Amino acid sequence: MDSGFLKPFVVAAIRTLKEFCEIEATLHSVVATTAESERYPVDIAGVIGITGKTFRGAMAISFPKSTFLFVMSKMLKETHTELTQDLEDGAAEFSNVIFGQAKAVLNQAGQQIKMAIPSVIKGMELESGCPTSTSGDLVILMTEAGPLYIEFAGEDVEAQAHHPAPTGAAVPKLDAHVLLAFVDGIRKTLETQCTVHPAAGTPFFKKPESDFRFEVGGLVGVTGAAFGGAFSICFEKSVFLLLVEKMTGEKCSDVTREIEDAAAELVNIVFGSAKKVLNAEGYALRAAIPTIIRGKNVQSIYPAQRQPIVVPFSLGGGHFWVEFAFQEVHH
Repeated sequence: MDSGFLKPFVVAAIRTLKEFCEIEATLHSVVATTAESERYPVDIAGVIGITGKTFRGAMAISFPKSTFLFVMSKMLKETHTELTQDLEDGAAEFSNVIFGQAKAVLNQAGQQIKMAIPSVIKGMELESGCPTSTSGDLVILMTEAGPLYIEFAGEDVEAQAHHPAPTGAAVPKLDAHVLLAFVDGIRKTLETQCTVHPAAGTPFFKKPESDFRFEVGGLVGVTGAAFGGAFSICFEKSVFLLLVEKMTGEKCSDVTREIEDAAAELVNIVFGSAKKVLNAEGYALRAAIPTIIRGKNVQSIYPAQRQPIVVPFSLGGGHFWVEFAFQEVHH
């Protein structure tokens, strides 16, 4: 990845730790990542999708629990020994601050960067990564409490001309029609790619008491004329392995790096299906690079004031969930 793109994020992270938390962080190393690269299991991560004039990708800021609690304790000026909802919200805010500073620098250079809504992921033995076809970089910062990791993955894209809506033209709305386009894309994708017919349950607004846990998922940041945010498909292990078996014709007993790309592939195909319908209506949707999430008892978390809509599905005696964390763009 171009060091000119990477540097503003690293500088912003070090500055944010110093100014907000009075923590001196040092750059330990920058490592180019591949499918075979070592991963560092963490406990909580803030993930943001990025779209730009010539680039699309994703950024994750990941912490071991001890480092995260140290950072939040310093930021809030009170000692914390366990993860709480308030502290989890801090992971999203921390990511937002760093991204906002880097975005200002990059946009001054003409990158036209847009950000999706940050997603916070937590779980045991948590790993995040991007599809094997995508290159990236891992930045390791050291603090007195331990490391934190900033991972970038992305790809260059052809510059897309900006076509503003005609004066007086109606701006499309974020409504049920949008969600139905994605749900229809899920049905079509799984019927075509996996020859299965999942049963949809009743959609609900996600709250702590209605939360669910999963083992593997694909998450992608979305930007557009009417809304931005994150779209994810979260699978129980048994359901994901069933879908991979249906896609490849080979039985799998565990989730490995060789098959986890299927989570990103399914998210990409579903998004492409919904995008085709919605962009014909003026939504101008663009997707970042999908992030693959894997771990035990994984949860996705959003700030208390933002309630994603979840559509649950049943398949083969197990479950998967489709999560829409979208927010209207105010013009």
